[in-house]
Amino acid sequence: MKRTPTDGATMNTQPLSNTQTCILINAAARPGGLVFPLPPKVSNKGGGATRALRAMVHRKLVQEKLAADDDQEWSRNVTGDRVTLVIAKAALQILGLPGLPSAQGRGKKGDTPDLTAENIATTKARTAAGSELQPGTKGAALVELLRRKEGASVSDMMAASGWQVHSVRGFLSGTVRKRCRLTVTSETIEGIRRYRIVA
Repeated sequence: MKRTPTDGATMNTQPLSNTQTCILINAAARPGGLVFPLPPKVSNKGGGATRALRAMVHRKLVQEKLAADDDQEWSRNVTGDRVTLVIAKAALQILGLPGLPSAQGRGKKGDTPDLTAENIATTKARTAAGSELQPGTKGAALVELLRRKEGASVSDMMAASGWQVHSVRGFLSGTVRKRCRLTVTSETIEGIRRYRIVA
């Protein structure tokens, strides 16, 4: 009988749900990679958040660790110790991060290291809006332009995407600002308004 692969690599080819994506982005931006507290937009009504977390534990996208006194409890281990959840390396890879940065923040043994502001922006941009911002899409190309130090003008974005001006503006306000909740600044340089994503 042919065996069905069940290793982590196979499990992690499955797409993330919106809830899982939001939870992971939140953890990736937090000292120590702590999953809790969950972001305000994630509701546990009907146990949805709990199911999402259990699925990510199973897929090894988040991992259990002993909780500090001020950490929110996820469960208790066999010896009765309080356990919390932190983001795992596999999740950082799925989110498009190059690897684990140097440990900062609390610096406790076993903590997932902090992420730099640049990594946080990359993570949000590539995952929070689902397929629209997946690598290779027009949305992802525009986000990369917006993340540059000099940012991008509407004309730059129209040239890179082939979109009309109203589509570019809709992408900025709808996808980047509202769905991804990224901060976009704008300034006029030599008579041209340029937009830029800031962490």
